[in-house]
Amino acid sequence: MRKANPFYGWMIVLGAIVFLALSAPISVSLTSLFATAVTEDTGISLSQFTLSNTLLQGVGILLAPLASRLLSTKYFKKIHIAMTALYGTAIAMLGFANHLYVFYLISLVKGIAFVFIGIIPVAMMISNWFEWKRGKAMSLAMTGLSMGGVIFGPLVSKWLLEYGWRQTYIIYGVMLLAIGLPISLFIYQRVPEDKGLTKLISNQSGETQTKIQNRQIYLSGQESLGKPFFLMLLIGMLFAGLVNGGGLGQFPRAFSLAHGAVFGGLLISIYSLVGIFG
Repeated sequence: MRKANPFYGWMIVLGAIVFLALSAPISVSLTSLFATAVTEDTGISLSQFTLSNTLLQGVGILLAPLASRLLSTKYFKKIHIAMTALYGTAIAMLGFANHLYVFYLISLVKGIAFVFIGIIPVAMMISNWFEWKRGKAMSLAMTGLSMGGVIFGPLVSKWLLEYGWRQTYIIYGVMLLAIGLPISLFIYQRVPEDKGLTKLISNQSGETQTKIQNRQIYLSGQESLGKPFFLMLLIGMLFAGLVNGGGLGQFPRAFSLAHGAVFGGLLISIYSLVGIFG
């Protein structure tokens, strides 16, 4: 196996930043921006519209273990390409939805696709490509989640005002296909061996993989459940999810109703900007 200079793993990190910035906000932080326009135009109640996002998140939770197993196989790239195409198409199809149950069906499809193209494959690739600087690579990749809100919060608000919610969904879906598919096709690689390379295991001072492994603790899933630090982590994630979900799901819409859609988009942008430094 040869070593690339510069290391190709950083190209995967860059691709992940762009991909997550584009794919995640439309299913998380930007949902509230569409709520008012969709409910007023279709007569769907706010609670009914919000349920579509609950379905999206719920199916992701249920399918996460299956997605992890399938993406760990040699079919990683084929699955990722297919699910990226499905995800972008589903977003665009929301622009043609006229019935509540069509929203629900498309949300389920989006949820299934997103669990296969979101955080799971990114975490998997970084773990495979990086032994040294893995934490740095993961942190950089995950900034895409917040950067997407910073960029697309004001942009989507502008599109909603100028083109309406249907055209905005179509524009976003086509944009995701145009940018996301090339990243999936030409940049993402599950393991270094697929490009004839090796993972990053040492620094310039000669730190070996053995030294790095000596600083790590390896626990099985069953062993982790009995550890206090893991339980505290789960509790912390639960409360962080509640706070983050409430902040992104409720406040932007409330401010949009009071001060306009542009202000709501700006609020999402500021909220997401803070997340980058987290």
